[in-house]
Amino acid sequence: MKQTVYVDILFAVNLFINYFLLCLTAKVTRIHTKRWRMLAGSALGAVYSLFIFFPEIPSLLSAAAKLIFSITILLAALPIHSIKVFLKTLACFFGANFLFAGLMMALWLFVSPNNLMINNGIVYFNISPLILIGGAAVSYLILSMIHRFTLRKAPDNKIYTVTIEVDGQTATMDALLDTGHSLTESISDLPVLLAEYKSVEKLIPSQVRPVFEPSQRVFPVPPEDSSWRRRFRVVPFHSVGGGGVLPAFRPDSITVTDGQHPVRVPKSFVAVSGTHLSDGEYEALMNPDMIENTIK
Repeated sequence: MKQTVYVDILFAVNLFINYFLLCLTAKVTRIHTKRWRMLAGSALGAVYSLFIFFPEIPSLLSAAAKLIFSITILLAALPIHSIKVFLKTLACFFGANFLFAGLMMALWLFVSPNNLMINNGIVYFNISPLILIGGAAVSYLILSMIHRFTLRKAPDNKIYTVTIEVDGQTATMDALLDTGHSLTESISDLPVLLAEYKSVEKLIPSQVRPVFEPSQRVFPVPPEDSSWRRRFRVVPFHSVGGGGVLPAFRPDSITVTDGQHPVRVPKSFVAVSGTHLSDGEYEALMNPDMIENTIK
């Protein structure tokens, strides 16, 4: 019995499936991205679904095409800054795909529905738009519940989006909420955000940047005629590998968000690190005291 394939339903179903898989990948890898990028990646995946109209492709060629499209989809949907993060993200994306493919195969073997078709690794459901929308709503609800449950079980070391403001200029970065990070400015006892130099460089006036450059061994004081004279601090730190001092400045404000609840942190300092804090997953380490009792 021949199965009629409707292009609009094929595209819509695979657009939804890819969006769901990309959401799952982004949540597992804790990568923040824009909604339009997720939709662009999902649309590329939906375009790949047109392979269902092709004659059956040899397994090796099909696997190569799947790999190329997967890489293209991930690069379109998610900001990836290093090879290590890319490989981790690709593994998570394939893991989500294999899980979904396994569920579809189980449905095919045990239910054998007449409105289900699989060819060249592409899945097609001949379902009504109402069922599709309902399924999307239910899947989103389930994913949200799982995500909240996971965060409740493991609230530590969550990644937030942080925006630092100085003299009308802003810099936005991902920051890891590190429960082992208790760095404070010694005079005021205010919490300190530790940020990579490159992530805050544009906030620092060119004449003051030598104070914060990673190559500095002894930190000079900003010029007397600079407003940064009163912003500047030297923050001592201690770690497993030893200790030392870091140049720091007091911003006008820091805004922290988990994607839903922005919180303004007016009193804090930013210490500048001359080394990378991660392999591209985040650019800053945040003291939990900065958002204590504000973001849950």
